[in-house]
Amino acid sequence: MRLLATQQSGAGTMRGGALPQRSVRRIRPSRLIIHAFLLLLSFLFLAPLILMISASFSSETVISQYGYSLFPRSFTTAAYQYILQDPGQILTAYGVTITVTLIGTCAGVLIMALLAYPLSRTSRSRFTCFLPSSLMGAWCLCISW
Repeated sequence: MRLLATQQSGAGTMRGGALPQRSVRRIRPSRLIIHAFLLLLSFLFLAPLILMISASFSSETVISQYGYSLFPRSFTTAAYQYILQDPGQILTAYGVTITVTLIGTCAGVLIMALLAYPLSRTSRSRFTCFLPSSLMGAWCLCISW
């Protein structure tokens, strides 16, 4: 019977019934700092979501009186009861969201494809592609104002 043991220097073979030795990994301070930073960052990204969920279970008067808090002062499901009384309103909102997302994505892909095609051609100079793309950015900026 052969057992493989993992050691710090490499893999070796042990004969007999001896148990393989386990290597102990040292925790580096730099890795600990990185993990703590990423944990803090993930909490900061999740905090607004937790705050909105908490606010959805709070009453309107408590929010206007005390403001938002991570833990609701008075627990109520009135907001969810209001939404579920008329599900057509939420379905209409989802329909608008999906439509705007699809149109925006298709328009973005089409514009990027039209602007990327001249970049792939080597027969023309890069200036002929740069000029229309810079004018397109200025045009989009003027339209948004």
